[in-house]
Amino acid sequence: MIMNICKAFSPACYEAAQKGHLFYNCFTIGSMSTRSLVGIAGFVAVVFLAGRGLHTYLYASCGQYHIFEPPCSTLLSAAETQAFLDKNQDIVNELTRVSPGFVQLSTREESRCPGKSILTIEHPSENECDALNKILDRDAFDVPYKIVNY
Repeated sequence: MIMNICKAFSPACYEAAQKGHLFYNCFTIGSMSTRSLVGIAGFVAVVFLAGRGLHTYLYASCGQYHIFEPPCSTLLSAAETQAFLDKNQDIVNELTRVSPGFVQLSTREESRCPGKSILTIEHPSENECDALNKILDRDAFDVPYKIVNY
């Protein structure tokens, strides 16, 4: 059985097995095409697994994370942000209806920008991301905000 497996790798592997050098030679003498195939399969597996991890990181909060927070110069005061929410209550209601009782909007002072705040839209799962972004894009939401998956 082992001889047949070794023979499947390459003739050189089969000859090495006959000489008693099964494990060393089967994996070091194997034909170039066999080593290339194993290398390519390994590379594809690593890229796939790394890609899944990267996808999870990038989309953990609808594709937004702290590195892309708006600069302090674009942020409004807490009063201005709250006034925007009060003026645009129909948009606020539409956002909260995406997942009633779970999507929450609040103004939060940014510690990195004294006296400035940002609108935070919190939601429970990634299922809401597309719907939230469609509303925000459609209505030209002109107040700085960040979406957070809690």
